[in-house]
Amino acid sequence: MKPGGRVAAWGLAAFLAWLVGYPLLVTLAEALGLEDGWTLEHFAEFAGRADEWTALWRSLWISAASVVLAALVGVPLAFLFERTEFPGRRVLGALVALPVALPPLVGVIAFLFLYGESGFVTRSIAWLLRLDDAPWRLRGPGAILLVHAYSMYVYFYLFSRAALTRLDAAMEEAAAILGAGRLRTLARVTLPLLRPALAGAALLTFMTSLASFSAPYIFGGSFRVMTTQIVASKLNAQGALAQAEAVVLAAVAVVGLIVMLRLDRGSTAVVGGVRGVTPVRRRIARRWVRLVTVVLGWGLAGVLLMPHATLALVSLVPPSTWTVELLPPILNLDNYREVFSRPERLRPVLNSVWMAAAATAVAVGLGLAAARLGRRSSRGGKGGGRKAARNPGLGALGRSGYGLRRRAGHDLQRRGASRREDDSGRHALDPAAGLPGSEPAADRSGVLCGVAADGLIARRGGVDSRCRSLANFVPSGAAHLASGASGGRESRVHHRAG
Repeated sequence: MKPGGRVAAWGLAAFLAWLVGYPLLVTLAEALGLEDGWTLEHFAEFAGRADEWTALWRSLWISAASVVLAALVGVPLAFLFERTEFPGRRVLGALVALPVALPPLVGVIAFLFLYGESGFVTRSIAWLLRLDDAPWRLRGPGAILLVHAYSMYVYFYLFSRAALTRLDAAMEEAAAILGAGRLRTLARVTLPLLRPALAGAALLTFMTSLASFSAPYIFGGSFRVMTTQIVASKLNAQGALAQAEAVVLAAVAVVGLIVMLRLDRGSTAVVGGVRGVTPVRRRIARRWVRLVTVVLGWGLAGVLLMPHATLALVSLVPPSTWTVELLPPILNLDNYREVFSRPERLRPVLNSVWMAAAATAVAVGLGLAAARLGRRSSRGGKGGGRKAARNPGLGALGRSGYGLRRRAGHDLQRRGASRREDDSGRHALDPAAGLPGSEPAADRSGVLCGVAADGLIARRGGVDSRCRSLANFVPSGAAHLASGASGGRESRVHHRAG
């Protein structure tokens, strides 16, 4: 990196350290009693109170459970909308991401109007079942997890779907050649390739849940987590103890971040670095299955849109006109006229808009600058070549010159050019032709063939079948598929040192 780049990198790092670290340092100083002299009294008080440890433990397991629930909802939805083709897929795929547009507090209020003791859904079920009381109470950890799962599954959905769009079909095809079924390919190839996206979504969900305040405050009741415990301490004039609780919560978040990064450090998955051919979406052949899928999809979209529709409906209800009725008796635009006609009502809306726009612009600018400087600093040597990726297969790609052959082969495949063979019987653009120790690429399917970067080859009936997309590598998890391939197939793995 040039001297000017180093100065810019250090300046950006110092600015980010001040932006993130300064509030934490101020909080730590107040927790240590900087004004009255350094003391650990407040941390000792925290450590000696059972309710503090209970709140901390509840924050941790609520956050972990939120990650699991959000993943169980978001990841299957990503596979459904990215790997299958059915009527209305694009519209439904966009509607599924709508919960991310609800601010946390607004989403909690929408859930309260929907599923609270006097909510639409609760009162409708009580009316249908002829019940005098509400069939449930939206209270406690179950209510908190319900709100978290609804509002945070979008992270897994968006991250996983974006990763699936960058996944090369050659990797899964290589696993199929080695004899793996769909479930084995999913577990040993696809999900390991999605590991960076899943880790990012899990980290974002965990941190968001750990800092969640609206859902625990409104639905928690006596079930306190660290965020509500901090507010309770502050309201009880225990400001220094509240600062100590905030420091402990921040420390837990930092530890969680470090653990997530260490768990992801050994990942060999690369999604989005080199793109080949995206897997073709499977069209649902059976008509009744396609019809059921469409009905369930639109039903799911309706459920996800209910909080938005509830907010729109409640905004049309004039004050003091809806009391015991199942549905509001009067709907008009008086509330909107009140907001836009009175400056004191409109000013908070405008403040929220411009502050959100400014924060977005600053975050995008800082993120792009940090990514660009980080990319420059990762280059090594005078030629400016990038450092080898952590995946050993990618290192082999760089050493063998496979990347150039891959690009040429991919261009040929995209243009639909016919296959040409040279005098020796090899394909003119067979990527294995120039690799040391490679064998002739014979393919009975008549498709232009390539070879995986780590040398995975499956022998079937005496003929070497290589991945047909010329494109990519098979992750380390797929290499182990060779030992488990069944059906009389003899598999072997050629490891290249470079």
